[in-house]
Amino acid sequence: MASSQHLRLVAGVACFLLVLFLVHPLDSPELLKRCDQVEAIRWPSRRRKVTFKPSSFDRTKVEQHFPVELKHKLPTGRSKPQKPVQHDFSQYVHDPVTRNRQKAVRAVFERSWNSYKEHAWLRNELAPVSGKGKTTFGGWGGTLVDALDTLWIMELWDDFYLAANAAAQLDWQNTTETAANMFETTIRHLGGLLSAYDLSGEQALLDKVTELGNILYMGFDTPNRMPGFWLNFDDAKRGVQVAGTNDP
Repeated sequence: MASSQHLRLVAGVACFLLVLFLVHPLDSPELLKRCDQVEAIRWPSRRRKVTFKPSSFDRTKVEQHFPVELKHKLPTGRSKPQKPVQHDFSQYVHDPVTRNRQKAVRAVFERSWNSYKEHAWLRNELAPVSGKGKTTFGGWGGTLVDALDTLWIMELWDDFYLAANAAAQLDWQNTTETAANMFETTIRHLGGLLSAYDLSGEQALLDKVTELGNILYMGFDTPNRMPGFWLNFDDAKRGVQVAGTNDP
């Protein structure tokens, strides 16, 4: 009885594979296209630990002088399906020309990245002429954070985890600046950490970008809830920020 059931199972699996082959032969464009798409999605063979270190000051404890009054309830229920905003790679072809271009772009990036690592590690940027690091926009390793998603996309796993660990331990309180550029900090640090978390799923990066989001939220603490060009730390604590002050 058991032998008969086993034979029926084997026959059933064989029939299924035969039908699958007839519908999608190994050289079918549909199957090859799917293989190309899978090839484009790579993950590191071994995940490394990314350690989050809290900043020395919790900005959520700073009093809001012009708090938001929510007069409308937030929507509930399931969200409606939206059209994807990502590029459709279904027609993408991994031909030799494209692969060579990818290698060339990666080589140029690695050259720049290695120069930053050697001469300006943890600094905001590398001066191309002097070859020295510069501390601007808070001195929070702008180039390092900005490059996280590129390191992941280019599959430079060792450098990604090296940079991710450094980024996850940034202390937003540790700065010699008296103000932060709202625009630059948003596109470089907030955007860099968010995209790196979106790609890698590393919780430590989400925790660090949440800290930064709480800091930038202070910039909206003005009478009309519009931020200025600069987030002046002392003005934010005293509740005297005004939108438009010191704008370029």
